[in-house]
Amino acid sequence: MLLQPTEGLKNVIDMHWTIDGVCSVQVPMDDPNNELVWDYVLNGVSLSNYRG
Repeated sequence: MLLQPTEGLKNVIDMHWTIDGVCSVQVPMDDPNNELVWDYVLNGVSLSNYRG
């Protein structure tokens, strides 16, 4: 997962990468380590041993 802190954002934006197993999102620059941001980004994420 790649988080890209971006100026002027109020919400998380999915960048819709097409690489299997990689997620990229833009997050508000003012507080990219905010627990609420991480809770939102990681919601529904699980680990597996899949290697495509």
